[in-house]
Amino acid sequence: MSRADSVGCGVNPVNNVIKLEWNTTNTVYGDGFELETKADLSASNWIAVEDIDLWPSAATNWETSLNISKAYFRVLNVDRGHLVNASHIMTMTPEEVASALGGFGISSSLVNYPISMYSVRYETFDLRGESSLAAGLLILPATIQGSGFPLPPERVALLSFQHGTLFADSAAPSAFTHISQLDGEILFGLIFATDGYAVSMPDYLGIGPGSEGLHPYLHARSEAVASVDMLRATRSFLENSDQCKPNGQLFIAGYSQGGHATLALQRELQLNHAQEFPLTASAPMAGPQDLSGTMKARARAGAANGSSAYTAYVILGLNTIYRYGTYSNFFRPDYATLLQDLFDGTHTGSEINALLPADPIAMLTDSFVSNLTENADDPFSAALLKNDTYRNWTPTTPTRFYHCAADDIVPYSNSVVAVNAFLNAGASTNLVQLIDPQPTASHTAGFLPCMLATKSWFNTLRDK
Repeated sequence: MSRADSVGCGVNPVNNVIKLEWNTTNTVYGDGFELETKADLSASNWIAVEDIDLWPSAATNWETSLNISKAYFRVLNVDRGHLVNASHIMTMTPEEVASALGGFGISSSLVNYPISMYSVRYETFDLRGESSLAAGLLILPATIQGSGFPLPPERVALLSFQHGTLFADSAAPSAFTHISQLDGEILFGLIFATDGYAVSMPDYLGIGPGSEGLHPYLHARSEAVASVDMLRATRSFLENSDQCKPNGQLFIAGYSQGGHATLALQRELQLNHAQEFPLTASAPMAGPQDLSGTMKARARAGAANGSSAYTAYVILGLNTIYRYGTYSNFFRPDYATLLQDLFDGTHTGSEINALLPADPIAMLTDSFVSNLTENADDPFSAALLKNDTYRNWTPTTPTRFYHCAADDIVPYSNSVVAVNAFLNAGASTNLVQLIDPQPTASHTAGFLPCMLATKSWFNTLRDK
């Protein structure tokens, strides 16, 4: 992360307005700016001017009425989407792909081409102020010269797949190095890549080997920004290699947290990147879209549902962005100390849950719970509201919410609320739909039917 090349400042003495302007020649896309301020240079932290979720931005100027005696400003800048490196992990023959799919009970009829995997590092904007480097996994249909295997199309559709909740860095997409690590989400990438899609799988901020700081869990803007920048890095890699080239189509999908991240990405693309990345279709699957309603009510009810790790994660993750408290503000003393060690990237969700009470309310302070239930100005509740992914916009791209009604982790009503909000805002029922591919499936069991339904739908829209 760098400073802008030049910053100018002026004050109009008539109406006491301060105006700042800045520019840089060091970036390709020019949308990686953040303006920060502090009233005193001895203060510990710079803070974002205006709402932190407005940044990063393409804006190069800002003005406001000057109602303070003095202020200091700085402009930060990142070359978002700049490809730092791409390292080849492995190439798999169609037989090897079929064997991998077979281990999950999936038919080899879905296999068409060899695939290649790459670990990708790229620049992105980090609102936490930790690191401007991010990573992800890129899976491509491959050509194996002289093998007799089918040749993939010269031009292919891009697919951005946003992963679900991860606690351990070793589970991140970019950490994949061996077929023994294959899980449901890497499997998703394989199924699409072997059918002729270029699959971009971002880690998100704070997740993966070498990542810095705690992941800002369920922070919609950073999920979206990291995903856009991974798409930029993917496109750069394809345009400068002998691999397949993009055909201009873009599909996006994700399950669980990935469903939340997918809808956040769709909004980001529609509002800020519609010309750069025209979107073909979106499939947010089983995502917690209604954090301030459905998910907050679920946590507030105090049901013994084994979701304490998720509850702690969202409190701590969003706090890295909005800074509304400390461990001792949120958690009872024994848990405040314990949780500082558990969210270090070395523990799985199961390991964390095993050390926490089944009822998440039991680990929270009385004051935190009271604010959550009674205080209209509660800052954590405000953070949840900001990260409801369906508010204040309406999709213009075909969108299918895939969600199983019996979901026991992310209630089905999350998707109902989001779809109804879009329909009430004027979206067509042909454009935005809610589909339940297997009504009796739990959250875990619902992944495969949702994924296969998404694959089938995307294939009807793909140019071949």
